[in-house]
Amino acid sequence: MLRLWHYVEFEHEEMEKEEWNIRSSFFRSKRQLLEEYSDKGHDEKLWNESRKFFNDNTYVNKCPQYLGCQHDNNVKKTVALLNDPHFLAEWKRVVLSMITGDHAQSKKGPWGVDECINIFWRRTSAVTTLAPFVIDPLNAMDHKDALGKLGHQLRSHTCVLDLCGTVDRSRWDSGAFASLSEFLGIVCQDYWTLVVFVPCLWNLSFMTSLFALGATRCYTGKWVRKTPAKKTHQFGNSLWEEPDVMHILFKGDDPRLLTRLVYEGTVSEDDAAALRRKQKVTPTDVEEKPFKSLHFVNFGNLTQRGVVYKEFERYPNQLCNQLLFFCGVVDAVLFLGNPHAQVVWNLLHQGRHILALEGDSTQLEFIVQFVHHEVQSGAYACDFHHVVVKPVYDPNKDMFFNLTSKKRHQVYSFRFGHQPKWRVDEQFVM
Repeated sequence: MLRLWHYVEFEHEEMEKEEWNIRSSFFRSKRQLLEEYSDKGHDEKLWNESRKFFNDNTYVNKCPQYLGCQHDNNVKKTVALLNDPHFLAEWKRVVLSMITGDHAQSKKGPWGVDECINIFWRRTSAVTTLAPFVIDPLNAMDHKDALGKLGHQLRSHTCVLDLCGTVDRSRWDSGAFASLSEFLGIVCQDYWTLVVFVPCLWNLSFMTSLFALGATRCYTGKWVRKTPAKKTHQFGNSLWEEPDVMHILFKGDDPRLLTRLVYEGTVSEDDAAALRRKQKVTPTDVEEKPFKSLHFVNFGNLTQRGVVYKEFERYPNQLCNQLLFFCGVVDAVLFLGNPHAQVVWNLLHQGRHILALEGDSTQLEFIVQFVHHEVQSGAYACDFHHVVVKPVYDPNKDMFFNLTSKKRHQVYSFRFGHQPKWRVDEQFVM
């Protein structure tokens, strides 16, 4: 960690290769680094938390024992460590955020995963919440109490499950879907809408497990991605396209709770009905329009290059509009993996809350970075909203502390007897 820190700084400062030697004053100990960057938010806690980036022993063993040893005559060994596929670019981002001071600045806004981020929209005076959690959707039942409570508070009844891309679909068997059904019953209670995307060639396997979800109604369509070349496969003598299959599943007795009215134009539902606006048809077959993919540079991430989600990103506006047919204002959308930053932001902007579960913390960090960048950009009339819960305090009810020392002892003896004598005792019960 210390070596890679120095090289990231070495590269950032654009120093000459000859300066990478043991006699250079550029190299400092861990203690010196902590002291140097303490005013920028670097401390022992952050250093220890960063050890999670170096859990691969095979990768760690490639590092020379110490600077200037027989296996480390020049900077090449360190460069090879940075270019190794097992090196996590997240560590480089942490170091650069310290060097540039961005880490200290970021503490002014909410960056932590597993923490709710509240955004206040000045034009509507509404507050929307983003709740990202590093939880694999397959393990969601292990956190059912906390997620269930939050789901009830945010009124989460619309869910998205994307099983396309790099998802390990072999884990999604009938048992996994049965567990998901139980989880949705806890978080969404009596009714829910689940939008599922599956690859065309895996659709039959999904359909065989569909009964485990216990859905009461299903609509099936397709989602055609806008790619440079259409995906096709050969079956017998025929050539077939490979669009993603989109299933819209409903569970509940009242269909009016599962859907919402969407009219042409941008007026509210009441005004649209009064003006006799035409109601939109809920699309089941969607063909993406050309759109600009999200690049790292779009939200100020200069440590990584290229496209964030590669070819797996869906057109954010179309996916957002699709979900608006099911999720009402001030309700929440639950993403069961693969929450993409632009879709999340669009839904927040439309007045919806977001509950995002994703096992890869890096993906959630991208969302938090993107949201932080959009709020701070000034392009939207919004600010971070910090909720301060004031304790309910009534000084007239603090009778114990209003008593004299002697009377306190008498009350304590009457209430607890003579044991335990001290509050630190194991038997102490208040």
